[in-house]
Amino acid sequence: MVGADWDLDGTQVSVARLDDGDPGSPEGVPPAAAMEAPGPAALLKQEPHVLTCSFPEGRVGVYALRVRGPGGWSERMLINRPRADWLSTDRAAPGDRIRILGRNLVGLDLYPERDQSGRPLSAGGYVEGRTRIVLRQGKRAVPVTVEKMSAYDVHFRLPLGLEPGEYAVHVHNGYGGAAGWSGGLELRVEAEDRWPEEVFNMRRYGAVGDGIADDAPAIQGALDAAGAKGGGVVYLPPGSYLINSTLTVHPRTVVRGQSRERTWIWLPNGVHYGDRAIGEKVQVGLQGDRDFIVEDLTMHGVYARYLILAPIAFSDHAAPAAENVTVRRCRLMMEPTLRHPYRRGEPFLENERLDRDSS
Repeated sequence: MVGADWDLDGTQVSVARLDDGDPGSPEGVPPAAAMEAPGPAALLKQEPHVLTCSFPEGRVGVYALRVRGPGGWSERMLINRPRADWLSTDRAAPGDRIRILGRNLVGLDLYPERDQSGRPLSAGGYVEGRTRIVLRQGKRAVPVTVEKMSAYDVHFRLPLGLEPGEYAVHVHNGYGGAAGWSGGLELRVEAEDRWPEEVFNMRRYGAVGDGIADDAPAIQGALDAAGAKGGGVVYLPPGSYLINSTLTVHPRTVVRGQSRERTWIWLPNGVHYGDRAIGEKVQVGLQGDRDFIVEDLTMHGVYARYLILAPIAFSDHAAPAAENVTVRRCRLMMEPTLRHPYRRGEPFLENERLDRDSS
């Protein structure tokens, strides 16, 4: 314990275990705690601002601790109460899964302290505990479903019918009764904002997908059609799509291939044309400012600076942050020496060699 104003000659430390009654619902101010008769803790070391003591033998739980000095007893400090530090998001929709990080989120008696060789063990594995999570909104308390729990993190899911609004998230590890709730973390619950799900198939807009024809106008046509309807899914069936110009993705749009093995987007690489100038004319493959997803495809470039650029207003000196952009299950390949193991006269490329499968 770190503090001040205690008497080095007559300091006493008192501990008492809180009763494990019905926790009820968390309040804005922790209630007075019902507890067992207090007992002394053995002082191991006393310094001007630090006290070290040993708790008496007993059951695991939440304990109230007080220190007595010349001015009397200090306020109670609660030990082993859950501490909630961080939520995986501060905004969520009904039905969303959320993760909370902290300490003492389950009872530490669920974990062995040491293995058979005497080495300390972690309390980080998931266990079957008594952890409860409640969302408090004024005097209203909403219990949520806890999916898995450990001493340091708990996963829970919001009820589907949860009303939008501002909530405080509180955790209880099963000990300490009504005084055993953690402090609250702020969470804003908003109605789910679903993106449009209409599918725009590239082939219907003229895309060939043979790796030879320029499919950029057809793909951009589908992207623009989705943008005109507020978003949607722009689907690239299996094929190799060569693009000779940059594609612009509008908000709330998903660019989806069949898989990263079967759907490829090729930027001009100079080899097909025998002219490096043609290969260098597309410096960006796909660009957008916010609210778009690229998934299940491979993009391949040789001379481009960026395969995916977000936001569009990018510079080397000032880069505003893109908002809500996701790339998942994709392969992004940059091969500046594709089919040209050595290029004389180019200092960067002369000593570099990347094979066909580099990524």
